[in-house]
Amino acid sequence: MNDRIPVTIITGFLGAGKTTLLSNLIKDTEDLRFAIVVNEFGEVSIDDAILRQHGNATQFEFHNIAHGLVAYGSDSRFLDTLLALKERCSLIDHVLVETSGLAVPTGVIEVLQDQQLSNDFVLDATIDVIDTPHFLSPDFLEDRIVQGGERLSSLREVFQYQLDCSDVVVLNKIDDLEQEALHIVENNLRRRSPSLRFIELAYHGKLDKNLALGLRLNQSTVQLSNYRTTRSPAIHIHRDGHEHSGLGPHEHGLSTHQHVHDHDPAWVSFALHSHDRQDGSLLKSALQHIATSEQMLRVKGSACLSGVDSPALVQGVRNRIEVNAEQKVVSGNKTARRLDEGAHESELVFIGYHLDRENVAAKLEEFTSTHWH
Repeated sequence: MNDRIPVTIITGFLGAGKTTLLSNLIKDTEDLRFAIVVNEFGEVSIDDAILRQHGNATQFEFHNIAHGLVAYGSDSRFLDTLLALKERCSLIDHVLVETSGLAVPTGVIEVLQDQQLSNDFVLDATIDVIDTPHFLSPDFLEDRIVQGGERLSSLREVFQYQLDCSDVVVLNKIDDLEQEALHIVENNLRRRSPSLRFIELAYHGKLDKNLALGLRLNQSTVQLSNYRTTRSPAIHIHRDGHEHSGLGPHEHGLSTHQHVHDHDPAWVSFALHSHDRQDGSLLKSALQHIATSEQMLRVKGSACLSGVDSPALVQGVRNRIEVNAEQKVVSGNKTARRLDEGAHESELVFIGYHLDRENVAAKLEEFTSTHWH
């Protein structure tokens, strides 16, 4: 146990900005060799294509676990991935795990305590990324019944589970918020989770690496000198004077991580494809309409736009939709590879509550005048 690899878990609800935060983190941390494990609820992995655009091949390696929630029930893919990394431990300084927006990270935490892994890996910290403007909405700050109340209840349940088992909360998407709004969020979070340790701010989707890595929040003080990287062992001081070191192990409940998915199968994900060139404005309008008329919470993928050679990145959180022709989907994404080969296929992954595939496809076709299947 003298040379365990630290593991940082990045959790947070759909569209909170986990992938953006993680990509900025690895881009700004050139002195560590990362193994990055990305779990996506959908059948197609999109986030890895975004992450591959940062850093270099010698700095990190990627492992995708798509189509389901990692470490739930009999799923052994995360354990198998960590066992493979264990065999190459001399080549890895830190493991980063980005969980699905619908996952509760206690599943990953429990696997890390498996006797096959506990002597080689240690949980460094669990970081919960929050879409701050959405958290300020009435959905979270008021107790009231709204249309679609069943979905809202489930959304709140996932959010609360993620919050309860996190060490650090990162307030994301805060660039246009005033200090008063940030204080409201902080007070509300501490009321919801009194044991929450630290709240950090991420402007422009960036978090200082010293506030995210090497926190050692789940190791006893005697183990602190054993952190395996070559960085300075100096204690990280939080802005309010609290130390990030010398704390006892954080207690995570391990009995609830399967509850959310097993007891609410209404969360669905599916991918839709089109071989037709898309008009970016029409596609954006279609997705905004779907977000308001259906219970769609997340859409992401790539679109082959008219007059544009490379596939454009499509990102959407509720009705906030971006079709970005300036940001291309590259390398690791199979849709991008097909486009490079001239197949001209767009691919969008949808996540929602009681989301109907046929309805979504029909509305895409109605608004874009292209075929989707």
